[in-house]
Amino acid sequence: MLREIKSTQRKVRHLYFKVTGTGTAVIDQGGQDAVLVDNGTGSYKLTFVTAGQRLLAASVLCIADAGDITATLDATSDKTKLEIRLWDATDGTTAKDGVFYCEAVLSDDADPR
Repeated sequence: MLREIKSTQRKVRHLYFKVTGTGTAVIDQGGQDAVLVDNGTGSYKLTFVTAGQRLLAASVLCIADAGDITATLDATSDKTKLEIRLWDATDGTTAKDGVFYCEAVLSDDADPR
């Protein structure tokens, strides 16, 4: 007996980036999936080449050569970009350039189930 199965399998995409934000900021890994904008010291925007319908998860991991760095991550409501800000961990308020890894898990299915 033949049966039809309709499923998008949630169309999940896992994107991974390594960004060197010191000097001229560049995407070292994952550059085919996003465009990087350096908005000034410690402030970066990754815009996805192909937007998702839903951003399921995102995270940032910093690598500090000199001193500690913390990061804040803002996933915008339109699911097309991530705003990343790096801070000097000693005071938490001074912007600081650095190297970071970022991953994002997107779904190309708008159904929230």
